[in-house]
Amino acid sequence: MKKTLKNQILELLNSLNEGITYIEQSKNATNELKLQVLQDCQACILPIKNSIIGNDRAKKSLALMDGIETNLKKMQILLQKNKPLVMISFMSRKQILKIKEIVMQLDNRKEVVFLPYNASMWDSLESIWQAADEDENCDAYVVPIPYCDRNPDGSAKNWNYEGHDLPSYVPITNWQEYDISKHRPDIIYIHNPYDDYNLVTSVHPNYYSKELKKYTDMLVYVPYFVSGDIVGPIKCKAPGVVNADRVIVESEKIKEQYEANYPGGNPPKNKILALGSPKFDKVRNSKKEDFALPKQWEKIINGKKIILYLTTIETMLLDTESFIKKHRYVFSVFRDRKDVALWWRPHPLLKATFESMKPELLKEYEQLEYEYKKAGWGIYDDSSDLYRAITWSDAYYGDMSSVIWLYEVTSKPIMVQNVNIRKPIEECLVDEIIIKRNFNFRDMVVVGDSGWFVGYTNGNLVEIDLNTGEVKSIVKIPCEDLSYRIEKCLNKLYIMPNGNYQYLLEYDYIKYKFRRISLRFICKDTKNKYNKKYKYLIIKEYREKIFLFPYGCEAIIEYDVKKDQCIYHYEWYNKIEKYLINKDKGILDEVYCMSKDSIWISLPQCNAIMEFSFIDGRSNIYEVGDSSSSYSYMDYDGENLWLLNNKETEIIKWNKINLILCRYNIKNSYNVENKLRKFSMIHIFNNNLYIFKAFAKNSLKLDMTTGEITRIKKFDESLNLNHNFIYCDGLHDNYPGIGIIKKRNNQEIVFFHFASNQGYVYNLHYQTIHKIGRYFEANLYSRIMNKEYIKNNKKNIIWKEEELIYGVLENYIQYLVLKQTNAEELNLVGDDVHSVGCKIYHLIG
Repeated sequence: MKKTLKNQILELLNSLNEGITYIEQSKNATNELKLQVLQDCQACILPIKNSIIGNDRAKKSLALMDGIETNLKKMQILLQKNKPLVMISFMSRKQILKIKEIVMQLDNRKEVVFLPYNASMWDSLESIWQAADEDENCDAYVVPIPYCDRNPDGSAKNWNYEGHDLPSYVPITNWQEYDISKHRPDIIYIHNPYDDYNLVTSVHPNYYSKELKKYTDMLVYVPYFVSGDIVGPIKCKAPGVVNADRVIVESEKIKEQYEANYPGGNPPKNKILALGSPKFDKVRNSKKEDFALPKQWEKIINGKKIILYLTTIETMLLDTESFIKKHRYVFSVFRDRKDVALWWRPHPLLKATFESMKPELLKEYEQLEYEYKKAGWGIYDDSSDLYRAITWSDAYYGDMSSVIWLYEVTSKPIMVQNVNIRKPIEECLVDEIIIKRNFNFRDMVVVGDSGWFVGYTNGNLVEIDLNTGEVKSIVKIPCEDLSYRIEKCLNKLYIMPNGNYQYLLEYDYIKYKFRRISLRFICKDTKNKYNKKYKYLIIKEYREKIFLFPYGCEAIIEYDVKKDQCIYHYEWYNKIEKYLINKDKGILDEVYCMSKDSIWISLPQCNAIMEFSFIDGRSNIYEVGDSSSSYSYMDYDGENLWLLNNKETEIIKWNKINLILCRYNIKNSYNVENKLRKFSMIHIFNNNLYIFKAFAKNSLKLDMTTGEITRIKKFDESLNLNHNFIYCDGLHDNYPGIGIIKKRNNQEIVFFHFASNQGYVYNLHYQTIHKIGRYFEANLYSRIMNKEYIKNNKKNIIWKEEELIYGVLENYIQYLVLKQTNAEELNLVGDDVHSVGCKIYHLIG
């Protein structure tokens, strides 16, 4: 018997027992009320009988039910005559107890229904269904449901049904014959979480998660995709995620992201379960002999190596024109090759997305598709069977998608394409394809787990994963004479100009697009000589505005990102003129720190500090200490400035109201006798001032409450420094100190250390450190043929075309042609090919 039906019978029997007890024992109730309760008891009889009559093992309880029904009629007569009910009530309760014993002894039988809509996504449910189908005490139904393609206005364009496209071994129940409201299954499995929020397609509204939840006590959502390391926040908030009782995800890392992005940030306990994805079962269980190929495809393959080319909706929407051009380029590379075949598999909803969201480019895409099919030299696969393509192919090339995380299970080569077309390597100059071993950076912005910077020695815009240390992307900057200074505002990066370059460069890292913003450089004081190399020295963001602070001209520039317009501030310059001793050394210094609504900047070669208000553009000049003083570093604690003097003998605590509050002597704390620069940076964290060394033997920590100064021993030891460097001016590569400190979060900093020519992430709380920035080489073929490199990477390597320079696709093909596939290398593990599905079924069931 179904568990839900069994529970319903027991609930009715309990209600019947309570009603009879009330009628007999209630002293205050009127006969009229007791007769009403009696009618309710009689109404329970028929549903219980109907539920029992279909079960042979429960049929013996029907006679008992008939006896209860007779007793209820007698009770009605006795009530009307005001006669006692004790005996007949006792007999009825005894009969109810016997029926409950019979029902409790019945085996639980589950009814589980699976509701796929797109046949190509059935793999996300298949191994769970197989586990349910093998369970003798489970009635498992597969009910493919209809879905529509949508018009741009959201209305239904046409309706689709793909039940006939599911594997032939899967028994199908027609959706029109299975009424969920009547069946009320114990468990419902879905793989569509979007309800009416999908702009491209929609399942029938009757199958939205909010409707299904009305007819089951266990709605389970299993994603139709695998995410790898990152899942988008929107997917974590989809209606199906919210309405489901259980959400199955592939890993603990993905579970954490679902929980963090869940609406309200606090999902019910055990709602999101990291049990893996049934899609992995399908990969592990698939063999070439399981999939027959069309004869035309066999002719195309004919002993060649096969590259699976997969393209996605997301990449198309980001840059549709480049997306189409890249297809033409890829086809041109494969068209005349005799040693390798292309297996093109576009996303199943790609054309529908063109129709809905990019109709102006639909014809061009259809022409591309038509020409490819007509030529007949490559395979075009728009079938629902992804696993045929994964199993038969020898390597993956294409867009980043969830398929990659499935493909990774096979241990076959994977390359993520860059939609920007790359030139063949022989067409390029040698110096164009060299990337130096380390990316030397002087400034950085932190975006999530990524750090973005302009390479100081190679001029590329580089993105580094701050967790793994790997370079995630390298973007060629389309301009020259730019500074390494960089800032973030909204979803854009801004790179500061150098010299006479009169543009602020904007890079949208979501759309992968550069834009130049024109600037004016006006020098009113034509008599003075200004540094021509560095017009601007500092770039900062404040409330969706970018501010540029000058080194060699007179205007502070305020650029409003949303309004796309510049304001030029000159008032401040008149206030600092008297402090400008040598203008060749710059107007403002590189020493600065931020307060709530202002920036504090030191003036070079004097004891003056300027406060500039971001709100109204006003400035004030303050003299700190005696006239012989000047400052090399500063930081702000929310109330006071902390300054390291240029002699590097003391730290000064100062604010503009109370002036100098404290002086801290550090002369005897760093253990160095020469005259070289002792320190390279100061930084406030958790009520401590960190003083990082250059040529000093010790980095220091000043307790801002007690004034106690101690060594940061673990930090110094972790860098393993030596001091065989020639000191220059603090900007050259042989300078041994720290050149940048950026807060990554509330306890980590990111910095570049010149002595080791290496970037690091340092955790101030745990005092742990790891490197960032790894070795990259332009020639993919020589790189991936390096046996030592392969041997030391147990996990399958995912190559990213954008991280390499030219000739990538050609080199990738060459590598594949020469590679000897070894079956022992394949990463297929697990004795049970349905292991994930079994785990899910038995845990949920």
